[in-house]
Amino acid sequence: MDRLNLQPRHISDISLSNAVEFPSAEFRLPTSYQLDVELEDAGLLDFLARKVAARPRDLVSHARRILLARRQNDAEATFAALFDLFVAAGASGLSLRQRLLNRCIPILDSKSVIFLQSGLANGLPANIAWPCAESMLASGAISHRKAVTRMGNS
Repeated sequence: MDRLNLQPRHISDISLSNAVEFPSAEFRLPTSYQLDVELEDAGLLDFLARKVAARPRDLVSHARRILLARRQNDAEATFAALFDLFVAAGASGLSLRQRLLNRCIPILDSKSVIFLQSGLANGLPANIAWPCAESMLASGAISHRKAVTRMGNS
């Protein structure tokens, strides 16, 4: 009997254990510019949020984050992702911002939609008075008023 014949010939001949872990999100995202990815794990939305925080001008990651939050019907995460896109893009990318906002309107409340529509023309500043807990690019300000002012010497 030939011992070489006992070796597996195809990948299907190899018994894989259940201990094999999925690679991290960055290795599962398509390398193409496909925006609406079909991956559904919970860590992917967090990964995309961190990627947006690290590279705010990466519009592909912004769009993927928005569409994934929308697909998960998470209104707060969708609003935060849209808010971050409006902050990062500024007045640029009007058609992209408009298309993504239009796709997300069904799950957003009317106040959020009106707020985002007000920023379509010029984008939104990071310190705008709108608390957004899941935003990665908001400066944390909920008011334009300064908390501390310097008094003149007298």
